[in-house]
Amino acid sequence: MKLGKMLLLFAFPFVFYSSIAPSHNLPKKEIKIIKEYNLIQSLSLDEKIGQLIISNPPSGAWKDYQILEDFIKQNKIGGIIYFGWDLKDKTKEEIKEMSNKLQSYSKIPLFIGADIEGGLVNRIKHIRDIPPARQYGEEYEKSLDKNEFLNYFKKEASDVADLLSYLGINLNFGPVLDLETKGTFRQYKRCYSKNPEIVAKLATEWIAEMQKNGILSVAKHFPGHGNADKDSHNGIARIIKNKDYVEKNDLIPFYEAVKDDVAAIMLGYLVGPYDSVPAPFSNKTVDILKNKIGYNGLIITDDLNMPCVKDEDHGEMAVKAIKAGVDMILDIKADQIPSVINAIKNAVKKGEIDENRINYSVYKILKAKNYFKNET
Repeated sequence: MKLGKMLLLFAFPFVFYSSIAPSHNLPKKEIKIIKEYNLIQSLSLDEKIGQLIISNPPSGAWKDYQILEDFIKQNKIGGIIYFGWDLKDKTKEEIKEMSNKLQSYSKIPLFIGADIEGGLVNRIKHIRDIPPARQYGEEYEKSLDKNEFLNYFKKEASDVADLLSYLGINLNFGPVLDLETKGTFRQYKRCYSKNPEIVAKLATEWIAEMQKNGILSVAKHFPGHGNADKDSHNGIARIIKNKDYVEKNDLIPFYEAVKDDVAAIMLGYLVGPYDSVPAPFSNKTVDILKNKIGYNGLIITDDLNMPCVKDEDHGEMAVKAIKAGVDMILDIKADQIPSVINAIKNAVKKGEIDENRINYSVYKILKAKNYFKNET
């Protein structure tokens, strides 16, 4: 099932569902919607907020599954992200067992994600080496038979998806849709090309193969890192091009990914050209993504523990992101989860965030989770 078809009713307010006719009078599609709504209604506010959080397990969790079980059951989070230190010494079978344990401890299926871009950014490099995006881009540009190359490229994506499925990873933080200009990621070879059409072509082919095989993709880093003045790992980066340039270049891959039904888009710690506020906290930037590009899938912050923001108050950042229209907050550390949940809950109680705003994100999250359940 196409993910977009599962998101068609997002525009309706949640009060709509409270007056729906009894489910036995409705087609199966509408019955599924009611079931998701009923699940949301059964959750406490803390549990709903928990669904908005993606975290990394606490130290010692992989050596003591009781720590892992307590972590999942106490915090009721929406997802897990594996980092290199979690996986580097693990066999395929050990990672699969870890993922299965995580899912068994959770009341609601978890997103289990990792950065599997290729090249230097590949958390399973010791299991399967994946070329960097730039290598794929260069091979595509040099190839005399583009269709032959794309068949090879799609087979690569399909094989990676099969491996991730075996490992229990259902969410890939990739591919990178940024343009490789003279700027920020060039040394890491994370971008397919400086040509937006090539980036769009390869990224959408990779996304389609991954999602066809049940692995949801997170396209990054909106609104495009290629024309930023620095690597956002080292500080809030400023896009140096104007809106017209960005929309005719940097946004093209995102337009195409949205057309091809990408499951999620990550917002980078980028300022401009739409706002002086970094994208994860910017209503204006999120509005471009939702209303100009027409995206209604999941919107995720970049890692809250990147050096440029890690010393900020994570509860305050989470509240700002939700107010801006973000659905999920990435990498809240285990010891910070209670304070982040409390910050969001207090914002709801004060009327700064409407609880239906939380419900809307939880609904999108549950529908996306239903997709990977159905595809795998």
